[in-house]
Amino acid sequence: MQVPLVDLKAQYAGLKGEIDAAIARVVDKGNFVSGEEVERFEQTWAKLRGAKFCIGVSSGTDAIYLAAYALRRVERTAEFAFAPAFTFIGSIEPLVRAGFRVKLVDVNKATALVDVNNLTGYNPRSLKKACLLLVHLYGAQCTWGKWLAERLHIIEDAAQCHSIMLKGRVAAFSFYPTKSLGAYGQAGAVVTNDPMIFGIVKSMRNHGETPGQRFTHQYVSGNYRMDELQAAVLNAKLPYLDTWRTRRGLIARYYMDHLPEGMRATAQPITEGHDHHIFAFRIPDRNKFVAYLAEHRIQAGVRYPVTISEQPGYVVLPEYGQLFPNAKLWADTGVNLPIYAEMTDSQVEYVAGVVKKWS
Repeated sequence: MQVPLVDLKAQYAGLKGEIDAAIARVVDKGNFVSGEEVERFEQTWAKLRGAKFCIGVSSGTDAIYLAAYALRRVERTAEFAFAPAFTFIGSIEPLVRAGFRVKLVDVNKATALVDVNNLTGYNPRSLKKACLLLVHLYGAQCTWGKWLAERLHIIEDAAQCHSIMLKGRVAAFSFYPTKSLGAYGQAGAVVTNDPMIFGIVKSMRNHGETPGQRFTHQYVSGNYRMDELQAAVLNAKLPYLDTWRTRRGLIARYYMDHLPEGMRATAQPITEGHDHHIFAFRIPDRNKFVAYLAEHRIQAGVRYPVTISEQPGYVVLPEYGQLFPNAKLWADTGVNLPIYAEMTDSQVEYVAGVVKKWS
């Protein structure tokens, strides 16, 4: 049996009629950028995420950049941003591009999420000049107390957790093809309840154009618009999002129940609100384990083997070269098993059986 890390062809096979019809609808109309499909998706996504506003954009990375830029324009005292030392680089680079001085924070050993307890020692006055990027890594939802919300402007990176309800100032989503809700190319979204952030992001995504004044531009920006084709694909998939999440949850629980005890102890906990985008745990002999799975035609994933403080392009960060023990632990030993809604029961049982025999 062969089990890929994700199988987009299997998903398409189950939705071929809806997907083909959605694409044909856009082609027939001949409008390919920021039209009815994008507006429809924005309205639906805002409602699903408990937000007043949604702006469809060109990617998840661009969504974080636009959210961070807009927040900095609104809160002009916000000079630096706390962010996890263990995450995808696309979480960090937008903060740097938006002009923030990034201060890295170690993650929790058990969850791989940013450990907000590391912020308790900071002076409350300095916190008022900061924002915090909370990455809902692997689909696990970050939580934070009232004390944190009162002191920091929170940006939620929900690229890997599409089921969140907006709690921070602004949230950014990625709809990269392999995400829980995936486009057929690049796409993202920003959601917020703040009308000022909404206005800035909406202008910024279209070359900083002034609303109602075409060819007049109030910001130095770029082209961050969502394509109609991508929005049409997302609209076709949206009705299945909850069903897919439920299925991934069942797979995650089956894995957890059948992992050897030592692996189970290192797995990211299955907490309330988990999106189960990725099933992750730690194992000392990762390379040997990945090779072992490959021998049994099972594809494993490794995310992310280099911590942010070790990335050669980020020598400008104050913590460059600094060791963050828990971030380093996840980077060196973290591994992911296949988990996607189209996995058959036999595939799930096969993967669990192979893993259980590892020694």
